Amino acid sequence: MTRGKKMDQQVNEKQLETLGHSVFGSADKYQQWLDTENMLIEARKPKELLFTEEGRSKIFGLLIALKESFPV
Repeated sequence: MTRGKKMDQQVNEKQLETLGHSVFGSADKYQQWLDTENMLIEARKPKELLFTEEGRSKIFGLLIALKESFPV
């Protein structure tokens, strides 16, 4: 997955998991991030957004920004 990925394409949880492991270096650290409130998504936990396509797209964007070292 790259930054150029169209956000209107469906993002599934497996893709997020793969990207999350790449960004954080382990499944445990990715899960910890999913369980931590994030001010960029109105103090919600990223895992709360996994249930909708819009939410998964937001998580995807955050992970790409982290991976590419953009301020999020």
